[in-house]
Amino acid sequence: MKQYEYIVIGGGAMGTAAAYHLARDGRQALLLEQFELGHQRGSTHGESRIIRLSYELPEYVRLMRRAYTLWAALEQDAGERLLTKTGGLDMGAPESAMLRGCIESLTLEGVEHEILDAGEIRRRFPQFRPDDGWMGLYQEDAGILPPTHCLLTLARMARHYGATIVDRTPVRNIGVRDGEIEVITDEETLRCRRLIVTAGPWAGALLRQIGLALPLTVEMQQVVFFAPADPAPFSVGRFPVFINYADPSVYGFPIYGGEGVKVAEHHGGPIINLDEYDQQVRQEGVERVREWLRRHLPGALGPLLRAHTCLYTNTPDQHFIVDRHPAHPAIAIGAGFSGHGFKFAILIGRMLADLAQDRALPPEAALFSLARLNQPDP
Repeated sequence: MKQYEYIVIGGGAMGTAAAYHLARDGRQALLLEQFELGHQRGSTHGESRIIRLSYELPEYVRLMRRAYTLWAALEQDAGERLLTKTGGLDMGAPESAMLRGCIESLTLEGVEHEILDAGEIRRRFPQFRPDDGWMGLYQEDAGILPPTHCLLTLARMARHYGATIVDRTPVRNIGVRDGEIEVITDEETLRCRRLIVTAGPWAGALLRQIGLALPLTVEMQQVVFFAPADPAPFSVGRFPVFINYADPSVYGFPIYGGEGVKVAEHHGGPIINLDEYDQQVRQEGVERVREWLRRHLPGALGPLLRAHTCLYTNTPDQHFIVDRHPAHPAIAIGAGFSGHGFKFAILIGRMLADLAQDRALPPEAALFSLARLNQPDP
């Protein structure tokens, strides 16, 4: 039976970041991933994710500042460029609670930003056709992170500092025995002193084995790429990442990595059973995105290049779970990142590594406690 100091289950963004931080701290860490590293069945894959400071709660703004610092440190450590700044435009009706919350949080935290009316959005970014009465929030530090590149960079650096990474190795069972944690795969039984479970959509089933039933739902989302007739206005430097707070809520990217304009709905996808997940794109979702583009971004609506799916693992309040198992404090949990977690991955990994080493978390992490899920709404 092999013995490890720390085991991390789940080689997505959060787990790989946790293994990187543990190894960099000089800890003996094993990372187990059930599929190939960088696979496309979960939530961490593809060419682009938005990174932004604009958030509706000031706690997230403060955490994002830490995340920006940690991404920059990883870039320096790895000798890799990961973050591309494009600026970010949030849009919606003035009464949008999300948009108002972002403006209030950035103001409270002293983050520079600009407020644009619909006419100013059209003048500044003539690619858009906002409804009359819309307002915009522009923040220059927003940009793009490439998730697969980031994950593989984290894995490379984790190995550099001594972590062991084993993919194509599903964990079949976890338990607590004789004061240690037991992790069973198809090949062997492993033991460790501390365990981190950050298994994305598969976290709920694993944690039920050790008496923890989390209120998680798995939602299928899809992203769509279009080839505009004139790509120049949609290039990095001329076109920002954007989010539209409306129904449907749509977000998108400039042309990045040699592909077209990427656009997707945020939430609203079907809740799925993982055993039945076939990664098949739903045409009705593609048509909703097409209709939004016709109304608000017509120059981007060229031929469909491709579409693919990904998964959101949602908590009821869409805040993350980053905490210890209430009955087994040697087990740290990262789960329920609700479709907005990737930009925080380098920080979540740091927090999970800190939990596993009995270090304090920043005060903002109270948002992510398990206890709040058992409290009734006020």
